[in-house]
Formats: sequence, C-alpha cells, structure tokens
Amino acid sequence: MKGYQKVQVVAIGLCLSVLAGGRAEAFTFTRIADSNNAVGIGVLSNFKSFVQGFSTPWSHSNWDWSIQSPNSPPQGLAINNSGQVAFFADLKTGGRGLFINAGGSNKTVASNINSQFSNFGQGLSLNEKGEIAFFGNLNTGGQNILIGQGTTTNYTIIASTNGQYSSFGQGLSLNDSKEVAFFAALDAGGAEIFKSNGTATTKITSCSLTSINGSGVECPIDAQRPSISNDGTVAFTSDSGVFTSKDGVTTNNIMSDPGSFATGRYHDASINNSGRVVYRTGLNSWYNTAAILSSNQTNTSIIAGNTAPLHSVSRSPSINNNGEVAFMGEWGEIFGIFTGMPDILSPKYNGDIDKARADMLARDKVIRVGDTLFGSKVTALSMDRESMNDKCQIAFWAQLESGIEGIYRADPGQGQCQTNPLMPDAVHDPAGTNGLIYQFINQPGRVWYDPPSATGFTYKMASDSLFTSILNLPGGFDSAFTVSVGDTVLGQFTGGDSVNFVSLLGSGVKEFSITGISVDPTNPDVFPIKLDFDTDLASFDMYTLGYQESDPKKVPEPSSVLGLLAFGALGALTLRKRQQKLAAQSCR
Repeated sequence: MKGYQKVQVVAIGLCLSVLAGGRAEAFTFTRIADSNNAVGIGVLSNFKSFVQGFSTPWSHSNWDWSIQSPNSPPQGLAINNSGQVAFFADLKTGGRGLFINAGGSNKTVASNINSQFSNFGQGLSLNEKGEIAFFGNLNTGGQNILIGQGTTTNYTIIASTNGQYSSFGQGLSLNDSKEVAFFAALDAGGAEIFKSNGTATTKITSCSLTSINGSGVECPIDAQRPSISNDGTVAFTSDSGVFTSKDGVTTNNIMSDPGSFATGRYHDASINNSGRVVYRTGLNSWYNTAAILSSNQTNTSIIAGNTAPLHSVSRSPSINNNGEVAFMGEWGEIFGIFTGMPDILSPKYNGDIDKARADMLARDKVIRVGDTLFGSKVTALSMDRESMNDKCQIAFWAQLESGIEGIYRADPGQGQCQTNPLMPDAVHDPAGTNGLIYQFINQPGRVWYDPPSATGFTYKMASDSLFTSILNLPGGFDSAFTVSVGDTVLGQFTGGDSVNFVSLLGSGVKEFSITGISVDPTNPDVFPIKLDFDTDLASFDMYTLGYQESDPKKVPEPSSVLGLLAFGALGALTLRKRQQKLAAQSCR
C-alpha cells in the first residue's frame, strides 16, 4: 500500500490536538493544448482542432460507432500518473498529428505530413513510461500497430495488416511492459483478441475455432476495445458478458448475468492493475437502459445508470488503479463528466430528484456543459477510458462558446480523491479507551476521509445522522477488508467496492467497523474512505482498533441482481458473484 498522507499527533492530556481538517473543494482546471490564438497563455497555438475521446453524450452515435461522423470519428485521449497527456489534433498549417504533452510542452509522436503515415486509426493508449500505442495507416497501404514516444522516429511495430491480420478493430491498450491488446480480423477468416509485444503474440480468445472449453460462453466477440493490465491480463467483452484472460487458455468470467443484463450490450471493458474492470452494459428490463459497472471476480459495483438524477450514461468510462471511476452522464440537454451518482432511494433524498442532482453537482461533478472554462462557456465535452489517473486528474476534450476547442485537465480538490482526502478536525485520547479517537465535524457526504493507520477502525456518529453508504473503499491493499455492523459481518470487500447499509440492513447505521487492514502499525499508511450520510452534513468519530476475533452472523444474499435493484430510481449496487450467479449486496 502506497502512503499518501499521515496524521501526526502529540499526547498532551485528554485532547491531543485540533487539526486543520479542511472542507471539500471543487475541481480546478489546467490547459493542456487548445486553439486559442491569444498571446501569453503558455501553450503553442498552431492547433486548429482536436479529436474527441470515445465517451461522448448519449446519442445514436454513442451506441453505434459505425454511424458516427466520418469527418471526425473519435480517436481517444489518455493521461498517465506523471500527468502526461496524449491526444490527436489537426494543425492550422495542415495535417493531423499524435501529440504528447509533458512538462507543459507538446511533442509530436507521429504526423501525416511528409511521413510514412497517410492517417491514423481510431485509438491510442498511454503507459507510465510515456510510450503511446496507436494505429498508423501507411502511405504504402495497410495499417500497423505501433508504439512511439515523443519523437517521429524509432517506432516499435507490434502488428501489421501486411501479415496474418486483414484489419484491426477500434481501440487498443498498452501496458508498461510494451504489451498491446487489440482486436483483429484474420486473413484465414474469423476475428480474435490478441496481445503482443511485437515479438511474442498470445491469442486471448478462441472464437474462430471453438469456444473456450467448448462452452461458447465467451463467443461471439464484437469489435469492442480490449484492455490490458501490467501483469498481462486482458479484459474484453462478448455478447454474453465480460471476461479476462492472461494466457488465452484460462478465461475468468467477470460478469455474465443474462437474467439482469441484455445480451450484446456489454461495451468497452477497461481493467486496472488490481484486476478490477469497468464497463457499460444494458439492462434487459426495458429498452434503452444502461449502467456503468465495475467488477472483479468476487464483487461488482454499479457506478451509475441512465435514471434519476441522470438521464443516460455513455460508453468508455475510466477507472484508475484505486478503483475510482469517471464517466459521462446526461440529463435533458445538459451533460458532463462525473465521478459518482447519488442513490435516489437514500433517506437523504427520499425521491427528491432536484436535491439528489444538486448534491451530485456539488460532490460528484467534474465539469458539465454550461460551466465556464477559461472565460467561456462549455458547449461540448468528451473523455475516454484512459482519461483518469491515480491522482484523479482527468484529461478531457472541450468545445467552448467562443469557438475555441482543446484538451484540458481537471485537478481534484480536497476530498475528491483517495490521494487527496479530508483530514480529521480533531484527535482525542479519552481515558479508558483502547485507542485514539479522530473526529470529523460538520462534514459533507460523498467525499473521501482519511483516518490514521491501524489494523482496523470503528466509525461512530457524533451527530444526529446515520451512515448510509461506504461509497468507495481504497485501492492499493493486498487483502480484502471485513465490514461489520455490530456482530453482523456484511462481507469482505476490496478497493473500488461500495457497501450500502440501507439496502443491506433496511436503514442507515450509527456505527460500523472495518478490519483486516494489512499495514504495519510501526510504519503506518493511510486508509482513506468515501462515505455518505442521511443528512447534508454530519459529525463522526473514528476509533483505532486492533485485530478483532469474532464469529458474527452472516447477511443472507438475495438470489439475483434485480432482487434489490429498483432501476427506475437507480443509484449503485455492490454485487457478490457466487458460482457464476450474482447476488445483490449493496446499492449506492
């Protein structure tokens, strides 16, 4: 577990210290590159326009890329943990290029001006080394998958249509070992998903011959964009669900629930380095319903759906290595980029859509149409599945009312990210207790809080409020956490999971505990957590714990996803998959 911040206290009597806990802050913005001709803005102004990411507002083009405008199809954008941003842009002097912004300057990675490339295919992927995978359409004919890095020479060729492949599908994914996952049609017929470093190639799927183990579970695959993690695991979608495989032999079923989700409606699986996959899928309960989910092999969380307080959600959500998710959402003619969605069924809202929407705008919004960005109103937005890094910085495309368009970066304010949580307001060491008490006073819900490190914590309300949800557990830990309310164990959870007390227990709770935190108390790391309450503000205490031993009761699980899902007022659920069947565990 990587340490982010630590609380230091000095024992002076009963009350040890009062800390500058702070208040939640909104995102701020940085210009990466745009078409502004103004002098003194600190960036090059030779850019004419910028190519969008694959996640755009809901429309027919968002459901079917084949009918998008041929003049400006999405090609992707990406950001890494160093803050480098990769994007495609057209120049005022003519031509299109692939660029990387590093340290405030834009470098050309590839261009179709006086080069080997006539143009570029749909997709790019950026790793932590600043290397970019992309499709290069060759002047001599055919298309290559290549890796470049801040220069217009010395490309690594990963795959080519001048070999066994007849064409490549949209999108690709690059890890830090220079392995690229891609979809390709074969000269011999059929189409498969592969990973390759240019020397060694692994066929991940087996749809052209026989299905995995003869079951047909992973086939047919569509031309959806596969994704690869640093350990070489590839995530992909088929008509029947979401799957992962590292060797092309063993295939893991991440999500397959025909009783809840529609066949053929799984899109754009994206895997992080912890093995959690985010994707969009559609419910089979009625037409044109969709949801964004994140899953590992044991738990699934529904992040958002096209119900109140949103009207729709788009493809290509982004997940970072801590399990945090950013996505495009829309209601009416207004759409934006968000990091979560309130549960309209929560007692806090009691069906009040306007209140839930106001809370979402205050806590979960990154930016939306109508907001002011660098002096002009935003008129259009897009992002992509590699748009958010582990610091919750989000790279996005925006068009402004002034006619300017460009690539920008959103930087999280305090409380908006696991790496930037709110700190305690005060810390006490009361007589007769086994540990310190860390106090948060009159704080809002739907933000991250940061206690000190220990082997476990109890969270106890100090105000007339209830905890309604753990919206997000932190990533970066090697083992699962145990969440309990009194003697009742709600289950074991990992980074990116959510736990909804109202769905599981019928109401919010005054107190809960988390144990099984694998850190060394002599060299502590933080354990940030994202919480929600049944009131706008709440005060609560956090007690440090040692390891607890108990034989508590287990919570029975409903038999299907829809057992707890009232999708007409969707928030988000945490689901436990048992023997390839999903049982609803919690809703946020």
